[in-house]
Amino acid sequence: MSMIDKYDKTYNVKQLKVISSSKISQRAKAIIEHLNQNETTLPGLIVLTAQPKAASKLISIVEIVKRQIQFDKLFNVYQYTTIIPEKVVISSLQTNDEQQNKEDDQSEIKGPAFESRLGNPKFRIIPILTIYLTTRAIPELKAQYG
Repeated sequence: MSMIDKYDKTYNVKQLKVISSSKISQRAKAIIEHLNQNETTLPGLIVLTAQPKAASKLISIVEIVKRQIQFDKLFNVYQYTTIIPEKVVISSLQTNDEQQNKEDDQSEIKGPAFESRLGNPKFRIIPILTIYLTTRAIPELKAQYG
């Protein structure tokens, strides 16, 4: 059970992934609309995530949203921020010569010391910036992320 699944029954959860090609104004507008929905229904909770290349864009979007909400005096917004490590597979493009050399190497070399040379997938841990925005304070998120 993920952190987000925990809040599906008490909040109207919307997940948005920010990438380098995301439009700041479109994302900001979507976030404000989701958070500004009728409070008689479930309160809105936005979960924004970004990889390192788009982290600055995510921060810009959040700051624009908070500034616009404060300017319009719509409602209070609570922000919880964390960096979560994620394991990703690194794929590499190989030319035909490299592929042939790799096949030759596989026939000659065996053993765990050479596994990375033999084509086993390589993994890297990358930090994922995650920001939670909501119109109501969430004590569990505050305790965990501050």
